[in-house]
Amino acid sequence: MESGGYFVFYDGVCGLCHRSTKFILPRDKKGQFRFAPLQSELCKEVFARHGRPHNLDGFALVTDFGGAGERIDDKTEGALRILEGLGRGWWLLAKIGRVLPQSLCNVVYRLVADNRYKIMGKADACILPAPEHRQRFVALDYGTGREVA
Repeated sequence: MESGGYFVFYDGVCGLCHRSTKFILPRDKKGQFRFAPLQSELCKEVFARHGRPHNLDGFALVTDFGGAGERIDDKTEGALRILEGLGRGWWLLAKIGRVLPQSLCNVVYRLVADNRYKIMGKADACILPAPEHRQRFVALDYGTGREVA
């Protein structure tokens, strides 16, 4: 798999995560964000590389995927980096978010993350991307939603 750029790991059965992914895709004019479910083997491998527990709690953004500067940001920091990456005015929302205390933002994030299934529902399986966006997702068998080699 090609290294560099951004990789968004999202909860594949979470309605809020699915909507967030659908929000990012049309606004990412440069096509710099790629996606995979937190439930994927790829996510497990990346978290293991960083000595982090494989957490299915929300989402994570990997910067410089597979490169020397690879890093994982989650919670508020990951969301702000995504907004910055979208450009076109979204960076302004990120700037506002950076003025707020990160501890406060993380409390709000935690409240939403803990209640995300109640707020937006939960699917039985990973929701599949639209055909025009499939190349930006980890290779999946679109019949089963499972990763393929």
